[in-house]
Amino acid sequence: MIQLRNVSPELHRKLKTRAARVGMSLSDYLIDILRRDAERPTMDELRDRLSRRTPVETDLKPEDIIREHRGPI
Repeated sequence: MIQLRNVSPELHRKLKTRAARVGMSLSDYLIDILRRDAERPTMDELRDRLSRRTPVETDLKPEDIIREHRGPI
């Protein structure tokens, strides 16, 4: 259970209106927002994940790779 205090009347009204527009209760709307946020990795989690990956070695220049994928101009 989570209880949220000190929510301004304006913010409460705005969130309740948005929830109603998508056919959800305020509680379900807020749970959906929190779930989506929790599923998204933080910058620290992304950095950690990237730091554990094996670097890719290539002799190709980035601009040559881009040109190859763009095709003829």
